[in-house]
Amino acid sequence: MYYLVIYPRYLWYHHPDGKVPQYDIECQCRKPKPGHLLQAKDVFKLDFGECYMVGDNLTDIRAGQSVGCKTILIGKKKCEMCSMMEEHGIKPDIIAGNLSAAVANILNLEG
Repeated sequence: MYYLVIYPRYLWYHHPDGKVPQYDIECQCRKPKPGHLLQAKDVFKLDFGECYMVGDNLTDIRAGQSVGCKTILIGKKKCEMCSMMEEHGIKPDIIAGNLSAAVANILNLEG
């Protein structure tokens, strides 16, 4: 059985450089920290080893890796992105050109 967890279901308003004092905090929910992934795990009874974190930013990949998800980075493989991945020690399992290609990769891998 497959689950698609739409990450934006979990919104957060905290930002370390926020303009509203009550939200101007460092929290565990802001990627790359996994706070919201951990919430989703409890709600949906997920096994992260069987999950894919799909995102268009390295913070998405880092968050997914921190909890043991397989990761797919959406975007074109560019020299700047490869340099950033190397600099930060982040390597997604798959790089896909768009969401459709990410889904096709998952279906291909999972049969």
